[in-house]
Amino acid sequence: PCIVAEVLSPSTATTDRREKVLAYRQIPSLKAYILAEPERRQVDYFLRDETGEWQQGTLGETDILGVDCGTISIGLSLDDIYEDVNFHI
Repeated sequence: PCIVAEVLSPSTATTDRREKVLAYRQIPSLKAYILAEPERRQVDYFLRDETGEWQQGTLGETDILGVDCGTISIGLSLDDIYEDVNFHI
């Protein structure tokens, strides 16, 4: 895979943020690991840069997360990720 995206849940969030990120970093083809919060518009990401190093961040309201998967380039915003999601207040 080039990208792995997960929606966090209270019961698995710690595993997703620690153990899984370490395991996924070992996949040579992986360029991005994306973690989406289910109750609010927050997306944390891990991106492999051109040198092979992993960068970590949080997607801002106006940011575009760009991932190059060889012949396909992907750009995601919070609006893209949370399209058709209605949060319960």
